[in-house]
Amino acid sequence: MGSVSADSGLVESEEGELLWIDNSKLPELKVTASTRAIMEHYLETGIHNKQIYTGTMYPLQGEPAVGWNVLEDWEDK
Repeated sequence: MGSVSADSGLVESEEGELLWIDNSKLPELKVTASTRAIMEHYLETGIHNKQIYTGTMYPLQGEPAVGWNVLEDWEDK
């Protein structure tokens, strides 16, 4: 996910078929809980900045939850 030119080509992969999907279609996709959490976080938060996030998925009251952290460059600080 991120800002990619619509002219960018799609590379063949053994991981499955790559497609351009409109953000409005994302809720309809059949994906894992972790993939859904990543998409939701990107659309709510990540799309508004240039930060890189790490996420840890864990169970919370029987449901999947994700804790997000900003990946920071500690060497240049």
